[in-house]
Amino acid sequence: MHFCTSSPSLPRKDRRTLNPEDVWGDWLLRVVMRTCDCPPLQVQHEMRVKDIIVHLFDYHVMEKRDWTLEQLVAWVETWEPKINLSGDVSLEILEQRSQSQTANKSRGEEEVRDAGDWQERVSAFEVRHKSRRRRRSSTAQG
Repeated sequence: MHFCTSSPSLPRKDRRTLNPEDVWGDWLLRVVMRTCDCPPLQVQHEMRVKDIIVHLFDYHVMEKRDWTLEQLVAWVETWEPKINLSGDVSLEILEQRSQSQTANKSRGEEEVRDAGDWQERVSAFEVRHKSRRRRRSSTAQG
């Protein structure tokens, strides 16, 4: 028997934007008014920046073609944290990325520990079950 983690099935819209904030920063999680005039039944008025990016790219750039990639990039730049002229990322952004990576690392270590604990329990159960089976078969033979 092998242990594997199981996670609930994510809705398709959430799978498309799974964890880019771990790489680019928490600014992608800001909830803002979207810039397009799509009907509210199709898309919410307020969405996370990362979800708006996906909507604009998928629908307006690729399907409807009423946006260019350059327009999308320009819109993203209005929300993206500013970088110093020297090209250095601000200390605040680096701290956010570090905190996010530390949280993910801790989560991953916890999952590995849980998997190890589970595997130990399974092994102990199997040993106990096999020893009981041997005792029963030796008692039946005697």
